[in-house]
Amino acid sequence: MVRSLAKECGLEDKVDFTGIHRHPPHENNKSNKPRILKIPFSDTKSRDIFLYSFRKCVKSLPNVPKNITARRDMTQYELNILYNLRKQAYDLNVRENLFKYFVVDLEIRKMSHPKPLKEKKVSA
Repeated sequence: MVRSLAKECGLEDKVDFTGIHRHPPHENNKSNKPRILKIPFSDTKSRDIFLYSFRKCVKSLPNVPKNITARRDMTQYELNILYNLRKQAYDLNVRENLFKYFVVDLEIRKMSHPKPLKEKKVSA
């Protein structure tokens, strides 16, 4: 899958295929959620090109699952900031009852055309 994505993005020669590895599963992870896959690139420019074109490449490959995501590697400090920003964006969305705020590159952004929030169905 990584090889086909890299080829579709035009970066097959920039990926170190021998360095690709999966993170081990968490001890308390009982879900079937896929583990993180680390893909090393020869330079940061190639990594940035891959991240920028990733969504388009996934859509054009029928054998790749459509619900996968990609992001750059982050330190624990950056991850904590990311999680806090996502929480803030969620709280703002709930307050306005719109899907209006989202997080990109450790920054909260505002949609130009917000959408109504989906209502949660309460089971009785």
